[in-house]
Amino acid sequence: MKNLMKNRNAIFLWISRTISKFGDSFESLALMYLVYDVIGSALAMSTVMIFSMIPNLLVSPFAGALVDRFSKKTILFISEIVRTITIFMIPVLSWLGIIELWHINLIAFIVSVAESFYEPCYGVTVALTVDKEDLPVLNSVVTLSNNIARCIGYSLAGLIMFNLGKNILFIFDSFTFLISAIFALFLRINDITENKSVNVKQIGIDIVSGCKYLLSEKVLIGFISVFLLISLLASPLLNFLPISLKEVFVLNESWAGLLMTLFSIGTVTGSIIYPIIYKLNVKFNSVVLFSFVILGGLLLISTFIHTKVVAILIYSTIGIIASVLNMWVSTGIQQKCNISFLGRVSSIVSIIATASTPFACAIFGLIIDKYSAFAIFYITSIYFIVSSIFIYIFIKPSEVKIKT
Repeated sequence: MKNLMKNRNAIFLWISRTISKFGDSFESLALMYLVYDVIGSALAMSTVMIFSMIPNLLVSPFAGALVDRFSKKTILFISEIVRTITIFMIPVLSWLGIIELWHINLIAFIVSVAESFYEPCYGVTVALTVDKEDLPVLNSVVTLSNNIARCIGYSLAGLIMFNLGKNILFIFDSFTFLISAIFALFLRINDITENKSVNVKQIGIDIVSGCKYLLSEKVLIGFISVFLLISLLASPLLNFLPISLKEVFVLNESWAGLLMTLFSIGTVTGSIIYPIIYKLNVKFNSVVLFSFVILGGLLLISTFIHTKVVAILIYSTIGIIASVLNMWVSTGIQQKCNISFLGRVSSIVSIIATASTPFACAIFGLIIDKYSAFAIFYITSIYFIVSSIFIYIFIKPSEVKIKT
């Protein structure tokens, strides 16, 4: 931690990221109500999600290749300025009284394109900013502050929106992106870039070479597999909460807020636990095995014992485990990936993060409609346990741990 406090780049990244995530919590809540006010349709909200998802899937591979070639500072700055201007257009259009759904969809599209460049670039910048042995601590404090910022942001957003309206929330979010852009200008990064002459053919070559590199690195595939499994297998708990409450836990809707709060508290707790576990030299594959077996066991128990205690244990536990494993995966990729390929590998992780939840929701939704929520809990519990054994065998501890 002392090394980080002496590293101005790390401090700038930490502060800007936290402020930006705080603003995002305002914007996400305001956007839901804006679409409802403009259109009055739940289906309209899904179109905004689609326009937010598609660019990430299409642009991320190219963004990752360009991140590996060009100045990280420039990409961070441009991405944040684009988001600043784009988000600010929402209150402007609202004040003019001309805002329509297509405006919102277009804004969501542009913001998603900017995010497709920013996210992999941020991961590479972090890896270039601190020594490998300091990455676990930096990722931990950033995640911890982000989770706290989101919790506070969601709490304040409702009050501010009720008293001052939605537009002030969008203005604040736009301002946080502007602050992040300013911080980017003051970063001092020792860029490791290739020949900057680039064309469509070269970008295609870069994407292919990035995929080949990833496929040749067993440990990176293992990290990404854990990330994917967490995203897929947690979907029934987080995205079908109303159904799970009613059919599995036999609880009313008043418990929804409490369980999601417990999940958020779990993510904060996991942010604190992760660097402690890492410093104790605990093996990553052992953590995955232990975590997935616990989750699988709790999910299986919930199908037989329908109590509040079981529900509380599940949502608190998955918050902690998801936080610990996701941070471990992020740190592991930053440490083990060749820096010249990190942008492309990070873009693949971004694609997985974007596509996995809608895919899981579609599959699990079909199963729930045809069978029941219980079927999902049975399937998920088995997959957690089976996949934990696979990951334990697949990833060798020596491949994961970084010598310091």
